[in-house]
Amino acid sequence: MSSRVAAAAAAGLGVALATGLGVVAGLWVAVGLGLAALGVGRLWGAYRQSHPELVRVGEISRLFIYPVKSCKGIPLTEVEVDELGMKKGPLKDRQWLIVDEKWRMITDPFETANVKSCEDVQTVYNDTSSCMMMSEATVEDFNTKLEIKVKMENFRPVVVVKDCKPYAEDTWKGLQIGTTKLYRRMACTRCIFTTVDPDTGIIDKKEPLETLKRYRQCDPAEKHIYKSVPVFGSHYGIEKPGVIRVGDPVYMIVEQKE
Repeated sequence: MSSRVAAAAAAGLGVALATGLGVVAGLWVAVGLGLAALGVGRLWGAYRQSHPELVRVGEISRLFIYPVKSCKGIPLTEVEVDELGMKKGPLKDRQWLIVDEKWRMITDPFETANVKSCEDVQTVYNDTSSCMMMSEATVEDFNTKLEIKVKMENFRPVVVVKDCKPYAEDTWKGLQIGTTKLYRRMACTRCIFTTVDPDTGIIDKKEPLETLKRYRQCDPAEKHIYKSVPVFGSHYGIEKPGVIRVGDPVYMIVEQKE
């Protein structure tokens, strides 16, 4: 009887040990699967960050550079983009500045002055950013408020986008155009230079600025930034240099959530 009991006890112990080992093995498998899932999750998160979702929001319709600040722009079909802004060959956007005999900046093109170049230094004479962007729809919508229509050139953009809604350029936080990446910095404030006829150089001193003051004030929450100055168009900074061409699709960069 005792031998049978001993055998039964031994068998029970074997089953218990086997069961225990099975549980331990199962736990290790579960831990391994959990770690693998965590690793895959981290890899997926890193992939999503390095490959953000791109949503097409428009197309490049026009490009300009203004080699002399406050003077007439040059229309182009392609521009190179670096940290300082747009350029084409030896010409850079806002590369030269008009100054008086005391080297004070002049933004009135009717004054007699000299021209100062920043060719040998790592700077340009942009007001706020390397790229001022506007959409065709924005100017078209604004023209419905005016008796005498204005041109895109009144507002001196560097990049013009089509196939989007009016003022869409105010809502894009980040953009990719070809290999170039841009990020929105702030709205573009407007001054009396919007009243200069881009074809004749004659200054009106009233329109379209007066209508802009009534129609394009900033959000009340941003009054501490812009005060009562009207805003029209958006300033973008350069995140990644590249080349932009007329006809390039414009993609909004959508931040991926974990």
